[in-house]
Amino acid sequence: MSKGMELMYKRIKPKIDSFLADVSDFTGKDISELTFTNVFCYCVDVLDYVFEPAIKGRIAPTKLLGVIHFTDVGVFILYAPDENKKRVNFSLAHEVSHAIIEHTKQGGQHLSQLIEDTDYSPAHKKLEREANFSASILLINDAAIERCIEEGRSMKYMSEHFGISNQALEIRLKFYLMFNHGFSEENAHYTVNLFKVNRLKLSMALYLAQQNQ
Repeated sequence: MSKGMELMYKRIKPKIDSFLADVSDFTGKDISELTFTNVFCYCVDVLDYVFEPAIKGRIAPTKLLGVIHFTDVGVFILYAPDENKKRVNFSLAHEVSHAIIEHTKQGGQHLSQLIEDTDYSPAHKKLEREANFSASILLINDAAIERCIEEGRSMKYMSEHFGISNQALEIRLKFYLMFNHGFSEENAHYTVNLFKVNRLKLSMALYLAQQNQ
């Protein structure tokens, strides 16, 4: 694991955990039961975020799936409607993450800049990576993963129940194993590949890793 990834995790994870605790209090659900639908409702009902399916076609050299706009009257999130609900979920979670981890205080780009620029600036690419990382946690948090492991849930179940694509879920599970259980990047990759084809349960992988410590 790179030092940069470790520093990102330590800086961002507490903010996401605090936000999810607020969502849990609002819904009355245990954190392990939260889905992005709960996060979305909290953003609308409590934070007064406005979500608009207003991006249609290619409005910038770089295709936009979503953008967050901070204004004096509140937060507006524009996104591209799509029949693929999992893709929309990730786009919305990504934009919400920009607000949670306070990218507005770090010079994040606004809609006008994104339309004019041919690509993200190096600084903005860093923010985008952080928002991607945070988005995956909003879609399926640590407690939810642990509950699925205890219940022996499959990759397919996790993807469908939490509305996260297989690709995003694979990356999320790799990071979970690396940050929460000390797996190397190689071992995390190998473990998730076996899990997704039903050749290894994550509970067994964690047991074997503990025995080898």
